[in-house]
Amino acid sequence: MDFDIRMKRLEEKGNHLQAEISDLKDEYLACSEFTTKFLETCSKYGISRVSISKKDEELEGCKYWPFGYQGSVFADGRHDGWPTIWRVVEELKIGGGCGNSGQYCVNDANLVNGIYEFKDGQWNKVE
Repeated sequence: MDFDIRMKRLEEKGNHLQAEISDLKDEYLACSEFTTKFLETCSKYGISRVSISKKDEELEGCKYWPFGYQGSVFADGRHDGWPTIWRVVEELKIGGGCGNSGQYCVNDANLVNGIYEFKDGQWNKVE
């Protein structure tokens, strides 16, 4: 058995995985920063609970949503007669389609999926 060749292949795979891990960490950091900006914008419009690509039974727009959740953001409330989440999506220019009451399709590549709640002056990921 040629252990040298096997060892070299494993080392190459390990190096490749380390590079992937580093890239993923960088991507996560960038997405976390953008998610913070998204959540701050939600606060600006009085949103205290938001779902990014997840079902949340506490949000009216999620309860009877007949489609998948990936690629959508959800929040309750209205602003100037329109669903408030629409204002957030439009301000950040992340719209990726249409919106419904309490829901908007987004380009979610820069958002960290989860359910977030604003409580005691800060946003927390609750799921």
